[in-house]
Amino acid sequence: MRLAVLSCLLALSYVTAQEKPVILCGRQLANARVLLCFGAEYISKRSRLADYLGDQLNEVDWPWGGRRGSLAANWSRYKRDGLVDECCHKPCTTDVILNYC
Repeated sequence: MRLAVLSCLLALSYVTAQEKPVILCGRQLANARVLLCFGAEYISKRSRLADYLGDQLNEVDWPWGGRRGSLAANWSRYKRDGLVDECCHKPCTTDVILNYC
């Protein structure tokens, strides 16, 4: 786990020092987003983030027939590019990741 945090920190410090766009995918992209948006303590303590997200999901009043109906709704015509499109399919900077906080 510490190796993942260290690699994210090194990747992010490299990006911020040189401002060269990099490609991040999968766990590296997720860790970079959590590190930039929430801070380093959330990477090492997944239970805190899971508890926070769990509370948020429980508080949501699901329109469109409950959670299952919301997830099954056809949102394809409202699709917009996401963080994966911005940073995994093409190079991105920390500013792009910060837009998704």
